[in-house]
Formats: sequence, structure tokens, C-alpha cells
Amino acid sequence: MPLRKSWQPKPCALLPLTLANWAASTTIVPEPEGGAHRDYEAAANLLDISLQKHLAELKRLPPADLLVSRYNKFRNIAQFFKTVA
Repeated sequence: MPLRKSWQPKPCALLPLTLANWAASTTIVPEPEGGAHRDYEAAANLLDISLQKHLAELKRLPPADLLVSRYNKFRNIAQFFKTVA
């Protein structure tokens, strides 16, 4: 079938909400105004804030609970059903 000039491919970028639904990400770090490529320092600061927050939360967990939680999370990435260890 010949391509028409009016035909354009559909965008296929994964949206952050799609990634969250697939359990591939748990947090979306905001970008500075204009995008991370325009303000590296602000982007790094936003990432630092997010990483520090999550690291503090993880440090409060007992190591055994953390291992089970991480195992279950990575077992369920992009799955359409949940598995539990």
C-alpha cells in the first residue's frame, strides 16, 4: 500500500503514567521550567531531593523486608498479574 503524504506515524513514547501502571517506576521527578536540558543544575537538585527522600525511607526498613519488597517489585515489572514470594 503506498504511503499518503497525510499519513503520519502515531507517537509511541511511553508516558510516565504508563510506566507507573507497569510498576516500572514509582516516582516521576519533575523537570525545571523549560526542561532539564536547559538547566542542568536545577535538574540535578530536583533529582537529589527525590533520591534523598527515597533513600531515607529505605534506610528505615529492616534489610529482610527490603529484600522481599525489591524482589517482588522486580518480579512484577511489566506483568499483567502479581506474583508474591
